[in-house]
Amino acid sequence: MWKKLQNSLLYYILFTHEDNFNISISDYVKIWTIQLTTEQFTSCLKESNRILKIETNELITNGVEMLLHPESLKSADVSQVDENLRISLSKSFGYPLKLTIILKLGSLELFFQKVTKPLLKTIQDLHCSEKELRLLLQSKDKEIEEYKAEAGDICLRYLKTKTYNDVAHMEKHTLYEINFGSISILENLLEKSVDIPEEPIIKQDTHVKIEPASQDTNTKVKTEVMELNQDNIKMEPHDISTIKKRKRKLNL
Repeated sequence: MWKKLQNSLLYYILFTHEDNFNISISDYVKIWTIQLTTEQFTSCLKESNRILKIETNELITNGVEMLLHPESLKSADVSQVDENLRISLSKSFGYPLKLTIILKLGSLELFFQKVTKPLLKTIQDLHCSEKELRLLLQSKDKEIEEYKAEAGDICLRYLKTKTYNDVAHMEKHTLYEINFGSISILENLLEKSVDIPEEPIIKQDTHVKIEPASQDTNTKVKTEVMELNQDNIKMEPHDISTIKKRKRKLNL
């Protein structure tokens, strides 16, 4: 289920957890997504909470709680980094817990599968429900009129509902007719599935680290320097002998 990330933000979040942790964010124009293994999800939480020292299981449970119930978050910040989306969530569990992740811009196929298709199904379901309720109201009004025709009386002193006017109702609510016409949304479109291209995993490091050179790298550099020095040393006697030979020729 899509849930509003926070009232102050125009973003919605969809979180599912089966084999992996699947997180999607959408503004209903674009979609950003990421898929994390348990190890990667744990790493993101630990990287976002370096000072905290808590059990891994508790960390994962609370991280899932943040994503499942975004309405109870203490804060939620969203910023775009090129085409990607960076979200930073925080919630109190007796201690402040943060989660910072970067989501990649999703494909058009993913947007259809996660956003467009569920919305079309919802529209179709509401349209069918409306038609059933309209027919029900019309049949109830007909029953009431038949009851009155048989000299019956409805004893409601303060509440009397008007007869349902289907024409007036449909003239007021016209968006479905404007967008879809008089036909229902095609079933093959509602059941359509698309191949979603696999997205590369974005490295989730939030801090830039300068790694020290490895021992192998140092050894390689030292070896190259030694070889260069040895070449120079080997060339020096050759150059000196050449100079001496030239001096002898001049003496002759």
